[in-house]
Amino acid sequence: MPLIMAFHAAGNQNTQLRNITQGSALEDHFVMAFPKSQGNGWNPSVDGQSIDQRYAELLANYCIDTSRV
Repeated sequence: MPLIMAFHAAGNQNTQLRNITQGSALEDHFVMAFPKSQGNGWNPSVDGQSIDQRYAELLANYCIDTSRV
């Protein structure tokens, strides 16, 4: 399945995007992930490792089409 990783905007919670897409057709056709930054916004030097780890977990637990991420 294709994967959507929805990254929240600075100052917003990751649940905002989940709530917007919940119950939509996206859930039927995509694996959805809603990571949370460690601070107010995304910082590659701080959040990069956790994003990579989350992606590896998704690949290990779901049949992800890596050409459609």
